[in-house]
Amino acid sequence: MKQFITLLLPLFLLAGTLSAQQSATRSEAHALNIGTTSVHSLSLAVKNYRMGLEARNEGLVESSLYYAVCLRLKFPEETFPSLEKAIDRLVSRGATRTIRFKAYLASTVYASPALIDCSRLPIDGDVPAFFASIGNQLQTQLLVHNR
Repeated sequence: MKQFITLLLPLFLLAGTLSAQQSATRSEAHALNIGTTSVHSLSLAVKNYRMGLEARNEGLVESSLYYAVCLRLKFPEETFPSLEKAIDRLVSRGATRTIRFKAYLASTVYASPALIDCSRLPIDGDVPAFFASIGNQLQTQLLVHNR
């Protein structure tokens, strides 16, 4: 019996360690709500988000703005010219004021992702709270206070 437990204990420890590592990876990926990515899935995501940004459905456009911003924040060293172009077009031609404002915020994030502290963003997928947090952070970072 002791031999059996001695053999199982390292297996349980190994399984627990692997599970903890996977859980940490999932938590980090969930922080920006886009999951883990490979090069292939990244290019596919860019293509899908661009199509969403060009859609006539306002809800799809707003959702695509959210995911496009998450993508930029998750990969600040990457450039996504097709998304940036689609977002910039929405700043002036978005169907609603809300879309134009969110596109303006997204465009600013695309120009300078370092302005955003990702740890202060909501991680529950609440799109209005996400953009409100970005707006607040940009306001804090960009406004000059004269006293």
